[in-house]
Amino acid sequence: MVELGFSSNLVSTLASSREKLDIYIDKIMEKADAAYESTAHLSQERQSEMDFLVSKLQQLQLERGTSESKNNLVLSKKRNPSHPSIGGIAAKRRELRERQNLIEEEKCEIEQDVEEARTKLNETIKEGSIYRIKAEEARRKKMLVKEAKQTTIDDLTRGVLYYDKLGFDFERAG
Repeated sequence: MVELGFSSNLVSTLASSREKLDIYIDKIMEKADAAYESTAHLSQERQSEMDFLVSKLQQLQLERGTSESKNNLVLSKKRNPSHPSIGGIAAKRRELRERQNLIEEEKCEIEQDVEEARTKLNETIKEGSIYRIKAEEARRKKMLVKEAKQTTIDDLTRGVLYYDKLGFDFERAG
């Protein structure tokens, strides 16, 4: 007679592995979502900060007469380096550009982290699909064994009935 204990252990192991995989996928999804939200929030904050700084710079330029739209005034002040506002605005502009570059680099790094998390998630989903296919194959094999066992029991029952019809007694050994 065929022993079926091995398949029940396999099914329970597969079910346990599937639950662990589902929990792991949920955690990775939560991390990816959190990273994405954090990136979006940080990007939005940095963008609003940059917009604020740009508008503030434009106001200062207009107040001091060094606006980009007033080319003549800018050129005349460049010829006169003793004017105190020109160096300050140029330095501020350089500082803002450097800060903007740093913020953009940080944004790119965060976007790369999110992409890596998504890649890991996709790999995990693929692994889950492989395990699911293996579990279905094990289930199918278990059903085949169960059907073979049922056929054997049916044959034995039929044999006992035939013995009774022929007038033989059937006694169980043991």
